Amino acid sequence: MKTATVSPNRRRSWNPTVAQIMVAPLALALFVTSMAMHARAQEGDASNPFSRNRQPADLATEATQPQTTTPQHIAGKLALISDQWIEGQLLPSETGQLVWKNSRFVSPIVFDINSVRSLAVPTKQIENYPEQTVAIELHSRERCVGTLSAISDESIEIETADCGVLTLARDQVSRIYPLTNGKENSIYRGPDHLDRWIEVKKAMELAQEAQIQKVQLRNAAVAIRAAGQAPNQKQPEPKPEDNEPRWDDSTGVLTSQKSNTAIRRDDVLHTRSSVELEVEFAPDTDFVIELGTTEKTPIDALQGTFCLSVFNEQLVLVLELEESLSLIKLGDIDSFNGRLHFLIHLDQSKGEAKLINLTTGKVFDMPSVGETKLADRRSVRFTNYSGKLRIHSLFVRPYFAVDSTDNTDQDRIYKADKEIVEGQIVSVDGQSVTVKTGEEEVSVSLSNVIEIAPKQIAATPNADTDDDDQNTARRFNVFTTMGSLWSGQVVQTTDQSLILKSDFVAEPVEIKIAQLLRLSCINAKAKTETPEEGRAGNLEFETGKLSGVFIETPADNAGHPLWFKPNDAAQVALADSFEGKMRFLRAAMPKPTESQASRPVAQRPRAANPINLLSGLLRMSGGPTPPTVTESSVPDSPSLLYLKTGESVEIEPNKYAEKHFLFDSKESEKKDVHSDEIRAIVLSGYEAKVKIDGVALERFLTVPRRNKRDPPTHLLIATNGDLLRCRLLSIDEANVVVQAGFETLTLDRKVLAQVIWLDTPQVEDDENEPEASSVADHHPLRVIGKSGGRYHIAVQPSVVQGSMIKGNNAVLGKAAVDLESVDELLIGLVPADIGANGQYAKWQLKNANDIILPESDGGDSMQSALVGKEAPEVKLKMLDGEEFTIAKYRGKVLVLDFWATWCGPCIQAMPVIENTVQGFDPDSVQLVAVNLQETSDQIQEALKRMGIEPEVAMDRDGVAAARYEANAIPQTVVIDPDGVVQNVFVGAKGNLGEVLSAAISDALGAEDL
Repeated sequence: MKTATVSPNRRRSWNPTVAQIMVAPLALALFVTSMAMHARAQEGDASNPFSRNRQPADLATEATQPQTTTPQHIAGKLALISDQWIEGQLLPSETGQLVWKNSRFVSPIVFDINSVRSLAVPTKQIENYPEQTVAIELHSRERCVGTLSAISDESIEIETADCGVLTLARDQVSRIYPLTNGKENSIYRGPDHLDRWIEVKKAMELAQEAQIQKVQLRNAAVAIRAAGQAPNQKQPEPKPEDNEPRWDDSTGVLTSQKSNTAIRRDDVLHTRSSVELEVEFAPDTDFVIELGTTEKTPIDALQGTFCLSVFNEQLVLVLELEESLSLIKLGDIDSFNGRLHFLIHLDQSKGEAKLINLTTGKVFDMPSVGETKLADRRSVRFTNYSGKLRIHSLFVRPYFAVDSTDNTDQDRIYKADKEIVEGQIVSVDGQSVTVKTGEEEVSVSLSNVIEIAPKQIAATPNADTDDDDQNTARRFNVFTTMGSLWSGQVVQTTDQSLILKSDFVAEPVEIKIAQLLRLSCINAKAKTETPEEGRAGNLEFETGKLSGVFIETPADNAGHPLWFKPNDAAQVALADSFEGKMRFLRAAMPKPTESQASRPVAQRPRAANPINLLSGLLRMSGGPTPPTVTESSVPDSPSLLYLKTGESVEIEPNKYAEKHFLFDSKESEKKDVHSDEIRAIVLSGYEAKVKIDGVALERFLTVPRRNKRDPPTHLLIATNGDLLRCRLLSIDEANVVVQAGFETLTLDRKVLAQVIWLDTPQVEDDENEPEASSVADHHPLRVIGKSGGRYHIAVQPSVVQGSMIKGNNAVLGKAAVDLESVDELLIGLVPADIGANGQYAKWQLKNANDIILPESDGGDSMQSALVGKEAPEVKLKMLDGEEFTIAKYRGKVLVLDFWATWCGPCIQAMPVIENTVQGFDPDSVQLVAVNLQETSDQIQEALKRMGIEPEVAMDRDGVAAARYEANAIPQTVVIDPDGVVQNVFVGAKGNLGEVLSAAISDALGAEDL
């Protein structure tokens, strides 16, 4: 076994008062117990996990981890100073490094040890020790756990399962105490796992925010007055809760970054306790740590607890009772640099405390408030009101302070009955410890020992210690599953051990990897490494988040194209199975193309004759009233080609002919793409974004029955927002040629902003229609850039050159993603909103419903699902050019007659319906004949033959018929003055006039007219 020796010359300068305070009564019992353990170890005692003769297999059961010679590639979570993190395995490393393996990368990542905040392992501490197990604490607060092997005037030897055999200089040892599990003398080592704590998920539900602030302000005022500081400073407003508050222990420490949440641990404290506390907090964190609460103490009841909290930017330890207040002002909260490492001796029976800052050695005394009734308060509670709070360590043991602390040349044994035995320890066995007091020897039963405080020997100061080096070198606390705690500089890691250079041990301490529980930085400060050339960002994936840059692919890349350089770490290649995203830290700025850079930035003028032509065609095609147009805020944004896969590429458009679009692009080697792969083309840098309400959009995207076999395939959007459905034939430098209806039109290209390929309805005889390639069909390491709401081209990368990730695209062949032009880079992921769910998904045509003649000459209105519901709104053109809406007729009974000129029953029923309606007051009842998908000439000719003149609305796309479920005509709908459908009649039954008259009367609320 490895033997490490404590150097008597490597001792920090401690205030004698502090050393005396830290020498507590528990040490004696531990020392006696350890001597017995040593004797049993020599005999190979099977019940002793520290026995030298025991085999690794035997140790595994009781010490949690097997003691084998195979490499211990420990798995855990590594947190970095910059709030980055990564899961993985710890591998052997050299001095100044920490090597970490994560399966998302081809090789291990070599981190600078100075960038590490903590390392946590998902394992549990040893809880049930054999009777002889002791803990030895040094004056530096370091701690080792094992079996005492030997003791002399100069040294103490202990055999441990996590660090081998250690020989400690006697003058460095503060106390020795047994790790018992009885409630009276129990020792708590935490914070342990979250399931051992009671989480208060919504602390503010137990006490209203105003009430808490009132208590805080009152206590703060008292505290500030007692500290001699000006009162009435305003408290910061609590931050709003953004999600369900909770705590997390995935990093090995209890962490909360959710506002207004508390966590409690019961049965931890004693009437007199020594509490070692190590917490970390982010700037502006508002927290309260309560020592001595109960499970019934409300969240806002701070009275009666030793409360460590922030009041008006000051950290204080305060005990407030009904008629008294005792307070220690510890300093400005910013002076602690986000980390507290305190030892607090509490005496709840007397209401007094002594706090030692273990980082600086400074001692604070809290005056006693006198006898109290707080002795049974055994709980500890942490409350995070806002910010981020980490609980690294909470170590609690009984504390028995004594009045006489001047003698340092005697061993002391503190007994459970409060008796103190002073003298020289001469022997120890499994049952008792023998102390020579004067001329006689006293035997003390180990079952009655609480603590051993070895006699102190004056040490010579270490002249080799460099205080500046101590302050600048990165130092760590290392916790083991056995309960040991070591502090110092990490020298290196091997297959079996983490080697630590401690300030109090002459030889480096070799801590077994299998026993490692947690590593946390003591003097963490953010590193300011000069970043590599490139665009910095955060690489986020399921098992980590790292800051850094993508670099050019090295020449010896071994087939791995994507290389990432994390901050404070060596470059590493992404594995082919990588899935995640890179979020860049600054927004991408659009780069103008050469042609855009050569022309001035100005708003494009509205077109003259060509745009008027578009407006006319819009009306002819049955499109909506000219929509609302929102003009782009970037007049010279690049032209874009959108593919049906949902990707887009910046282009310089050339022409479109014979279903092929030709263009130039720095992002694509291919300059020709077939029409079947295109979703849209943004031809103009000045992009018109069109907003159409739901009713108008439904009508615009419905294909009339007459166009079912020859639907429009394209939507043209002009720079002023006018729309035209058509078939695109060609585009060249000057003109756009389209087929609209039966006409071929030539338009000025300057007025054209966008061309959208419409998704046309399937026709039964359509076969083998080509499908656009899917982004999801390709290599898992593909990358997709995203900026704003659009996705850039997706490539399977082959190399990174400069800011360009070059590779292959399924549609365009050789292509590239420019890292300087994207906000986000998706790696191995397929976004849910790409492809069919993307930006142009709403432009999908549908066929109007087929209209049939009814199977009989009439129907019962109550069979319609529309009856009793609000009449669906429609917007149609009237025969005279006016606009028709349902809302215009509120206050009247509205009769809708759905009909067509080719429908014989319709021609028979229309005169009857008109004659019936004319029998009512025209100010109260209105008839509108809704014609289905026919021209004005056809309608006027039919009305002339029938000799009637009703108001006619033209449902050219069949949208109104669909909304009123008019699948069979004639259909007559009666709508009351409140806009509710009262009756629906289908067909032309013989008594239609009679039943319609009764329905209108009912809608008017009259009996007979």
